[in-house]
Amino acid sequence: MRGTADATGEGGAGRTILARACAGLVILLGAVAGCGLAEPPGRVTAGGESSSDGGGASGDGGDSSKAPPNQQAPVGTRSGEHEGCDVVVAQGSTDCRTANEIVSDYENTEDIAPGGRPGSPETVQGWACEPILYAKMGYEPDTYSSWCQKDGVALMTIDARAVLPAQGSIRKPTDVATEGGGAREVIWGFTSPSGSWYCGLVDNPQPEDGVPSGAYCYVIDSTGIPGTDVEQPGGRGTATAISIIDGGAAEAYYSGDWALNYIDGRTPLTLAYGEVLYARGGACTVDQAAGVTCTYGGHAFTVSTVHGYTAT
Repeated sequence: MRGTADATGEGGAGRTILARACAGLVILLGAVAGCGLAEPPGRVTAGGESSSDGGGASGDGGDSSKAPPNQQAPVGTRSGEHEGCDVVVAQGSTDCRTANEIVSDYENTEDIAPGGRPGSPETVQGWACEPILYAKMGYEPDTYSSWCQKDGVALMTIDARAVLPAQGSIRKPTDVATEGGGAREVIWGFTSPSGSWYCGLVDNPQPEDGVPSGAYCYVIDSTGIPGTDVEQPGGRGTATAISIIDGGAAEAYYSGDWALNYIDGRTPLTLAYGEVLYARGGACTVDQAAGVTCTYGGHAFTVSTVHGYTAT
């Protein structure tokens, strides 16, 4: 399946995000600080180029004040911390007290698997809750999420160290997961609305077999990543992919037709503008002005077929 870029595509301005301290770490948040969380001490701006198709900056810092526990918390709000994880309003809105109470009750259920995570789906005060497993082994906060939903509202836990690149609705990870090329590899993959990009978050405890864990984006139209000059078979040319491989910073490179071959015969999820995909401690979003932004392991990149890429 070959993607065709639309007239607008994705690319241009950067995104403004906020920083706060959590458990001795500095992590990045979306526009709202969250109820019961430390107030953000400052702003960090990534990117900064203006869009050639008239789209301006994709967002600003917004209101950094803390919301009271009984105030309605919009989608993307981190409502509290629980056992190394943040409780996030993934879809819809609810008050922070309810969000924290439901997740806490679920994770304190009697059906506990090794490592202290919930072992099976449960109904908690009318909310349908379930564990979502990422890693093939281990029970650290980045290896699983709790997911609870009711009446169009969804809550989930994420690794407290994780960076969410936008404050939008978070897709349920189990709606996205696909088997990868390796025996134990899983890819949470998606295409951008313009069809220019195939991107994904990868979990692979056996990196020698398949693609290593990390965040990846591949160009799937006839363009490349502007401003790059990388090694290619027979010489040098424009990069067609960028990735954050577990433990390293973002790097652009030439990938040939890997993405086209991989998605041939598959129908990847299209991640809508402003939506967020979170899995295994990493996250991605697509913005019509900025392009695709992914975060993983303390690093991030924003990439566009119009303006190239920035990385931190």
